Amino acid sequence: MVKTYIAMGYAHYQLNRYDEAIEYWPKAIDIDPDSDEAYFNIVSLNSI
Repeated sequence: MVKTYIAMGYAHYQLNRYDEAIEYWPKAIDIDPDSDEAYFNIVSLNSI
């Protein structure tokens, strides 16, 4: 399930739908607080 949320967020990110992308990665972190990939994606998005 974590990988699904990460993938959905990344798909929206690739389409420049940042508001939608940011909704998925915290859900991945809720499921797996050690998900480095989800944290990285949030930080990357916030740096745009």
